[in-house]
Amino acid sequence: MDETKLTKFSNQPPQLPFSWQVRPGTTVLCLNCHGNRLIAAGQQSFQLLAIEPYEKTERFIELYDFRNAPRQAQARAALQPTDIGWSPIDEHLFASASTTGLLNIWDANQLVMIGQFKIHNATINRLQFHPSNPKLLLTASQDGYAKLIDFRTFNTNKVVASFRHVSEDGFRDIHINFTHTNLFAAALNDQCIVPLWDMRRIESPAMVLTTADRTLCLAWNQNEPYWLATGGRDRTIRVWNAQDSNSRQEPLFKVQSFGTVAKLSWRPTCRYHVACSTLSVDPRIHVWDVRRAYLPQASFCHHQNSIGDFSWRPHSDNLVSVGRDERVVHANTSSAIKTDNFVSLFSLNVTSKGHVYATMPNRNNEYLTALYAERHIPSSFTSLKKCFSEEVMSKFSKFNEPIHGKSIIGMYANPSADNSVELFHQFARRWTFDNGNKPVENLANICDINSCVAEELKRPDLKATWQVIKMIYADYSSLQIYRMRLARNTQSGTKTYRISDSPNGPRYNHQQGGGKGKNLDLLQQENELNDEVNGRKKAKSQEQIIPPNSQINIIDDVDTYIVRDVLPDDIIFITPEDALNNTSNYDMLYDNEHPI
Repeated sequence: MDETKLTKFSNQPPQLPFSWQVRPGTTVLCLNCHGNRLIAAGQQSFQLLAIEPYEKTERFIELYDFRNAPRQAQARAALQPTDIGWSPIDEHLFASASTTGLLNIWDANQLVMIGQFKIHNATINRLQFHPSNPKLLLTASQDGYAKLIDFRTFNTNKVVASFRHVSEDGFRDIHINFTHTNLFAAALNDQCIVPLWDMRRIESPAMVLTTADRTLCLAWNQNEPYWLATGGRDRTIRVWNAQDSNSRQEPLFKVQSFGTVAKLSWRPTCRYHVACSTLSVDPRIHVWDVRRAYLPQASFCHHQNSIGDFSWRPHSDNLVSVGRDERVVHANTSSAIKTDNFVSLFSLNVTSKGHVYATMPNRNNEYLTALYAERHIPSSFTSLKKCFSEEVMSKFSKFNEPIHGKSIIGMYANPSADNSVELFHQFARRWTFDNGNKPVENLANICDINSCVAEELKRPDLKATWQVIKMIYADYSSLQIYRMRLARNTQSGTKTYRISDSPNGPRYNHQQGGGKGKNLDLLQQENELNDEVNGRKKAKSQEQIIPPNSQINIIDDVDTYIVRDVLPDDIIFITPEDALNNTSNYDMLYDNEHPI
């Protein structure tokens, strides 16, 4: 490989996403200290990529595939890395972990292994170079030990310190503090605790944090030295204060994610933003503002399958990720979906029995009070959505408390609704079912009669049931028209047409002649459908929407700003289709083929 000058990238301007195809099974990504070289590895892959300028943006270039190198007898496990760590100073030096407990040291310039040490007796799950001393490296293994390696010693395995929890559980993850570099946190396999060790005291942890469930991943904040984020099987991201020695302390912030948290990484340019991926089949990486826990700040939606690994480029807003779709994608936060642009602060839901649930935020909370007090917004400003937007929250960096919002739930119910046996008797007497031997056209009339009876007896759920039966079994031609129109709209990318739910026009008199006559008949039926819909809307607008005997029940002081438990349908999972208003067969394209 010809040596090229390695350019340092920091504070990169916003740019279009670009990608590169990698081998199947790639689940590990690691960038070097300058952010211009990365390793993409896994059980079936071990590739060295470069990020180089290309026209007005950048692109991936494959420099070397270590699996294509001549294999040595002992190098098979070395070519299946379980984790990668780059030196914080040497842009060419990196280490890889293996399933056999071997630690391998590589030179990315010469493309060769320059050292191999037997450190553990089981799989090495995580390794990390010391942030300030490139001669030190920390490993974490399934054998129940975390070990500190010093390459300056003459020991065979270079181990200078071993850390072991009293439970003897395996180490799943470790992370060394960026500022207080003698401090590292660990995640254990089956313990609901997070021990924090001082490397100068190997006997026992300096402190222990108690979590609600098993922790799978953790990350120190680069901008807040004592903030530690943890995530695990209970789908919750917690931010802890390592200065507080109380093992039973409450988290500073708590965020409920969309699945089991598999990876965490703080955004380098914002101390409140943490990105996470999940173990569920979720092709997105969500970036959360830990102060606003009810909605992601942004969502990277550039993959089509679950995420294997991701990492921020140093001192930038660029994220590099790999998914099980066998793509490495480089994207700036400007290309991520800003979820607060899609979600309304006001929510509405209706049940099949006519109950209406509405939620709206309460303006009396600490965050809004502080916004007005600090004059970040004028006193005449009334847009709640703007107050909680990324633009305003990023400027109000002084506010470092979780936003404890309140919601108001209004429940509309009709107290006159009668679900007694008498109501059942009325349905039994007034509904008609015929004898089942009549032509199919009669079924439409039966459905209309029974639907009207249900409406008179204030049972909208039963009314809707009869209308669905009519569409499926009696109104076949109308259903066909709907499907044809849906197919045409799907091909053109336009919105589908919503037909009336109780048509009465002549739908069973299609011409049997040529295509022209049939098209005229379809056009006539479509016009009838439009007239019927418009007439029904006009009639509906003249009716009284809320009966005089209805009531509104108000419940205040609900503990969530956007009420997830009451309105589960309002939890929106943003996808690229939502952003681009495309159909479900939308395929994400990549730089190697077409622009994203």
